[in-house]
Amino acid sequence: MRILVVNVNTTESMTAAIGKQAQAAAAPGTEIIALTPKFGAESVEGNFESHLAAVAVMDAVSTYPEPFDAVIQAGFGEHGREGLQEIVDVPVVDITEAAAIPPTLVGRSHPAVTTLTMWGHWDTNHWKKNAVMYRADWSIKPGGQAYRDLVLGKWRTEEHGTTDSSGQFKLRGFKGNYDVAVKRGSDTRTLEATLADGGSRLDVKL
Repeated sequence: MRILVVNVNTTESMTAAIGKQAQAAAAPGTEIIALTPKFGAESVEGNFESHLAAVAVMDAVSTYPEPFDAVIQAGFGEHGREGLQEIVDVPVVDITEAAAIPPTLVGRSHPAVTTLTMWGHWDTNHWKKNAVMYRADWSIKPGGQAYRDLVLGKWRTEEHGTTDSSGQFKLRGFKGNYDVAVKRGSDTRTLEATLADGGSRLDVKL
Protein backbone atom coordinates (compact mmCIF):
# COMPACT_ATOMS: atom_id res chain seq x y z
CA MET A 1 0.00 0.00 0.00
CA ARG A 2 1.21 3.49 -0.87
CA ILE A 3 -0.11 6.50 1.07
CA LEU A 4 0.52 10.11 0.16
CA VAL A 5 1.00 12.32 3.21
CA VAL A 6 0.80 15.92 2.06
CA ASN A 7 2.14 18.76 4.15
CA VAL A 8 -0.03 21.88 3.90
CA ASN A 9 3.06 24.06 4.40
CA THR A 10 5.99 24.53 2.03
CA THR A 11 8.68 23.92 4.67
CA GLU A 12 10.69 20.87 3.60
CA SER A 13 11.98 20.10 7.11
CA MET A 14 8.40 19.93 8.34
CA THR A 15 7.51 17.54 5.52
CA ALA A 16 10.44 15.31 6.44
CA ALA A 17 9.32 15.21 10.09
CA ILE A 18 5.74 14.42 9.08
CA GLY A 19 6.90 11.62 6.79
CA LYS A 20 9.08 10.12 9.52
CA GLN A 21 6.24 10.06 12.03
CA ALA A 22 3.80 8.63 9.49
CA GLN A 23 6.19 5.84 8.52
CA ALA A 24 6.75 4.97 12.18
CA ALA A 25 3.00 4.57 12.69
CA ALA A 26 2.29 2.77 9.41
CA ALA A 27 1.67 -0.96 9.16
CA PRO A 28 4.49 -3.14 7.82
CA GLY A 29 4.64 -3.03 4.05
CA THR A 30 3.06 0.41 3.82
CA GLU A 31 4.98 2.96 1.77
CA ILE A 32 4.68 6.56 2.95
CA ILE A 33 5.28 9.29 0.36
CA ALA A 34 5.62 12.70 2.02
CA LEU A 35 4.87 15.59 -0.34
CA THR A 36 5.54 19.31 -0.09
CA PRO A 37 3.35 21.75 -2.06
CA LYS A 38 5.09 23.72 -4.81
CA PHE A 39 3.60 26.99 -3.59
CA GLY A 40 1.87 28.45 -0.56
CA ALA A 41 2.90 29.54 2.93
CA GLU A 42 5.92 28.32 4.84
CA SER A 43 3.57 27.90 7.80
CA VAL A 44 -0.21 28.19 7.47
CA GLU A 45 -1.39 30.61 10.18
CA GLY A 46 -4.73 31.94 8.95
CA ASN A 47 -7.69 31.50 6.63
CA PHE A 48 -6.10 33.14 3.59
CA GLU A 49 -3.08 30.85 3.80
CA SER A 50 -5.32 27.86 4.49
CA HIS A 51 -7.34 28.43 1.30
CA LEU A 52 -4.11 28.87 -0.65
CA ALA A 53 -2.79 25.64 0.88
CA ALA A 54 -5.94 23.80 -0.22
CA VAL A 55 -5.16 24.57 -3.88
CA ALA A 56 -1.49 23.77 -3.39
CA VAL A 57 -2.22 20.39 -1.78
CA MET A 58 -4.67 19.46 -4.55
CA ASP A 59 -2.01 20.40 -7.09
CA ALA A 60 0.59 18.23 -5.34
CA VAL A 61 -1.72 15.22 -5.27
CA SER A 62 -3.12 15.60 -8.78
CA THR A 63 0.36 15.89 -10.31
CA TYR A 64 1.91 12.97 -8.41
CA PRO A 65 2.94 10.57 -11.21
CA GLU A 66 2.61 7.16 -9.51
CA PRO A 67 -0.44 5.19 -8.29
CA PHE A 68 -1.43 5.55 -4.63
CA ASP A 69 -4.01 4.04 -2.31
CA ALA A 70 -4.89 6.87 0.09
CA VAL A 71 -4.17 10.52 0.89
CA ILE A 72 -3.54 12.08 4.29
CA GLN A 73 -3.72 15.84 4.48
CA ALA A 74 -1.25 16.85 7.18
CA GLY A 75 -2.58 20.13 8.50
CA PHE A 76 -4.41 21.42 11.54
CA GLY A 77 -7.88 21.13 10.03
CA GLU A 78 -7.00 23.17 6.96
CA HIS A 79 -9.26 23.62 3.94
CA GLY A 80 -9.00 21.26 1.01
CA ARG A 81 -10.07 17.81 2.17
CA GLU A 82 -13.43 18.01 0.43
CA GLY A 83 -11.77 19.15 -2.78
CA LEU A 84 -9.31 16.27 -2.65
CA GLN A 85 -12.17 13.84 -2.22
CA GLU A 86 -13.67 15.15 -5.46
CA ILE A 87 -10.56 14.70 -7.59
CA VAL A 88 -9.29 11.29 -6.42
CA ASP A 89 -11.02 7.93 -6.05
CA VAL A 90 -9.15 6.80 -2.92
CA PRO A 91 -9.78 7.59 0.77
CA VAL A 92 -8.77 11.09 1.91
CA VAL A 93 -8.27 11.85 5.59
CA ASP A 94 -7.34 15.05 7.41
CA ILE A 95 -5.08 14.29 10.39
CA THR A 96 -6.93 16.63 12.74
CA GLU A 97 -10.27 15.12 11.85
CA ALA A 98 -8.86 11.61 12.23
CA ALA A 99 -7.43 12.42 15.65
CA ALA A 100 -10.53 14.18 16.98
CA ILE A 101 -13.34 11.84 15.91
CA PRO A 102 -12.41 8.61 17.79
CA PRO A 103 -12.14 10.27 21.24
CA THR A 104 -15.55 11.90 20.79
CA LEU A 105 -17.05 8.44 20.25
CA VAL A 106 -15.54 6.81 23.33
CA GLY A 107 -14.77 9.60 25.80
CA ARG A 108 -15.82 12.90 27.27
CA SER A 109 -12.83 14.99 26.27
CA HIS A 110 -9.75 15.03 24.06
CA PRO A 111 -6.42 15.06 25.94
CA ALA A 112 -4.73 17.12 23.22
CA VAL A 113 -7.05 20.10 23.81
CA THR A 114 -5.55 22.23 26.58
CA THR A 115 -6.33 25.78 25.40
CA LEU A 116 -9.06 27.73 23.62
CA THR A 117 -7.82 30.74 21.65
CA MET A 118 -10.14 33.60 20.66
CA TRP A 119 -8.99 36.58 18.64
CA GLY A 120 -11.05 39.01 20.65
CA HIS A 121 -14.33 38.35 22.45
CA TRP A 122 -16.07 41.77 22.35
CA ASP A 123 -17.05 43.70 19.20
CA THR A 124 -15.74 47.01 20.56
CA ASN A 125 -12.28 45.55 21.14
CA HIS A 126 -11.90 43.36 18.07
CA TRP A 127 -9.77 44.01 14.99
CA LYS A 128 -12.72 43.33 12.65
CA LYS A 129 -15.42 44.64 15.01
CA ASN A 130 -17.09 41.25 14.76
CA ALA A 131 -16.08 39.19 17.77
CA VAL A 132 -17.41 35.73 18.40
CA MET A 133 -18.87 36.18 21.89
CA TYR A 134 -20.25 39.63 22.73
CA ARG A 135 -21.76 42.56 20.83
CA ALA A 136 -20.73 46.15 21.55
CA ASP A 137 -23.55 46.47 24.14
CA TRP A 138 -22.30 43.29 25.85
CA SER A 139 -25.31 41.25 24.76
CA ILE A 140 -24.22 37.70 24.19
CA LYS A 141 -23.98 36.15 20.71
CA PRO A 142 -24.77 32.53 19.80
CA GLY A 143 -21.04 31.76 19.84
CA GLY A 144 -20.70 33.23 23.31
CA GLN A 145 -23.66 31.24 24.56
CA ALA A 146 -22.19 28.07 23.11
CA TYR A 147 -18.90 28.83 24.89
CA ARG A 148 -20.66 29.36 28.21
CA ASP A 149 -22.73 26.20 27.78
CA LEU A 150 -19.55 24.18 27.22
CA VAL A 151 -17.10 25.76 29.66
CA LEU A 152 -19.56 26.43 32.48
CA GLY A 153 -21.77 23.42 31.78
CA LYS A 154 -20.86 20.42 29.69
CA TRP A 155 -17.11 20.64 30.36
CA ARG A 156 -17.51 21.21 34.09
CA THR A 157 -17.81 18.35 36.58
CA GLU A 158 -20.47 18.62 39.29
CA GLU A 159 -21.13 15.40 41.17
CA HIS A 160 -23.09 14.44 44.28
CA GLY A 161 -23.04 11.12 46.04
CA THR A 162 -22.66 9.03 49.17
CA THR A 163 -19.60 7.14 50.31
CA ASP A 164 -19.62 3.34 50.21
CA SER A 165 -19.20 0.97 53.18
CA SER A 166 -15.46 1.66 53.23
CA GLY A 167 -15.99 5.41 53.36
CA GLN A 168 -14.93 6.06 49.76
CA PHE A 169 -16.58 8.01 46.98
CA LYS A 170 -15.18 7.83 43.44
CA LEU A 171 -15.97 9.94 40.40
CA ARG A 172 -14.73 10.51 36.88
CA GLY A 173 -14.29 14.17 36.04
CA PHE A 174 -12.45 16.72 33.98
CA LYS A 175 -8.92 17.63 35.04
CA GLY A 176 -8.63 20.85 36.99
CA ASN A 177 -9.38 22.48 40.33
CA TYR A 178 -12.32 21.43 42.47
CA ASP A 179 -14.22 22.65 45.51
CA VAL A 180 -15.16 19.54 47.48
CA ALA A 181 -17.81 19.67 50.21
CA VAL A 182 -18.03 16.68 52.56
CA LYS A 183 -20.90 16.34 55.01
CA ARG A 184 -21.57 13.93 57.85
CA GLY A 185 -24.54 14.73 60.01
CA SER A 186 -24.25 18.39 60.93
CA ASP A 187 -20.48 18.46 60.30
CA THR A 188 -19.41 19.85 56.91
CA ARG A 189 -15.96 20.50 55.50
CA THR A 190 -15.11 22.24 52.23
CA LEU A 191 -11.71 21.65 50.68
CA GLU A 192 -9.87 22.49 47.49
CA ALA A 193 -8.53 19.65 45.35
CA THR A 194 -6.88 19.23 41.96
CA LEU A 195 -7.62 16.39 39.56
CA ALA A 196 -4.49 15.72 37.51
CA ASP A 197 -3.19 13.10 35.08
CA GLY A 198 -3.59 9.61 36.48
CA GLY A 199 -6.26 10.65 38.97
CA SER A 200 -6.08 12.14 42.44
CA ARG A 201 -6.98 11.14 45.97
CA LEU A 202 -8.39 13.35 48.67
CA ASP A 203 -8.53 12.16 52.28
CA VAL A 204 -11.05 13.87 54.53
CA LYS A 205 -11.56 13.25 58.25
CA LEU A 206 -14.72 14.39 59.99
